[in-house]
Amino acid sequence: LSSVQTKNFSTTRFASSSFECFEKTYENYEGLVKTYNKFRETADEEEEMRYLIKGRDFVIDLCGMIDILTPFMKMMIRVQAMDQLIWTITILVPKVKSRLNAAKEALNEQLLDIESNNLPQNLFPKLSKDFSNLNKEDATMCLFKNVPLTEGWIVVGEETVERWKGKKTKSYEWKDRSPSNCLEEMSSFIEMLIQHMDIRMDQCVSDASKDLGKCLYIPFIVFHIQGESERL
Repeated sequence: LSSVQTKNFSTTRFASSSFECFEKTYENYEGLVKTYNKFRETADEEEEMRYLIKGRDFVIDLCGMIDILTPFMKMMIRVQAMDQLIWTITILVPKVKSRLNAAKEALNEQLLDIESNNLPQNLFPKLSKDFSNLNKEDATMCLFKNVPLTEGWIVVGEETVERWKGKKTKSYEWKDRSPSNCLEEMSSFIEMLIQHMDIRMDQCVSDASKDLGKCLYIPFIVFHIQGESERL
């Protein structure tokens, strides 16, 4: 394996900066898991970290969320540039929302026939590439970047229980996460993301900026002169 440099997640930076840690995890997944196997993994079947890292639900979430958030993050980076006009955001948001709505529709269609792989490559370049392999009936037969995966499990509750001779240990309540669960949650996430984009636009973008975007953005002018066009 080649030597790689990981990216720390920072809760105090813009999401577009922290998003890089998702991409680095995707790129370096094999090396990161092999390092975990060698230095951190234990024989405890209830070790939560094993399922957080090697569960196929995590891999589906990782691929899907990168695909969903990439155009949104590109928009965030672009509007931070000093050379952007005040109405740029009014042009970009509808484009990103259109793509997100298309992604949500694709997820819902996939859920109707979960055994197939109908995810469009243009909307889900990473997830569509590996979904067939991640959606096998037996999760232990799934491989991602040469890493054998486990069933998807998530801890939904825990309690401390007293064992033999007064020794205490934690007991976990687990919930399995299937590929269908992952896609359903992605669809819900997209819906919430679009709602928050609308709220942000209403609260932070003036009507004047929206009007300027319609009046001075040349592709819009051409669109209204020539009629409907697929490219703006």
